[in-house]
Amino acid sequence: MQVNYRGFKLEAVRDDCADGNKLVYFSATQISDDWVMIEEFADASNRLPSVIKVLKGRVDRYYGGKTKRVVEKLIKAPQIKRKLKELLEK
Repeated sequence: MQVNYRGFKLEAVRDDCADGNKLVYFSATQISDDWVMIEEFADASNRLPSVIKVLKGRVDRYYGGKTKRVVEKLIKAPQIKRKLKELLEK
């Protein structure tokens, strides 16, 4: 199962491992530069849609943290600080 979500290719596949047991292999790769956020495997009892849902949550947290860092950096910029102060004083 493969899904594109917020600039990432999410993939989950059920397959045999070397000893014959079934495992779920999953990954989240950024489409723009092929950066691999996660590439793992888990017990085969996990359903593929459930694994994709977890990967979507991971991507959401990645973007949430990234947005927060950008906003914090902008707020610390001198010109932004002045503008915020002016707006708050009105």
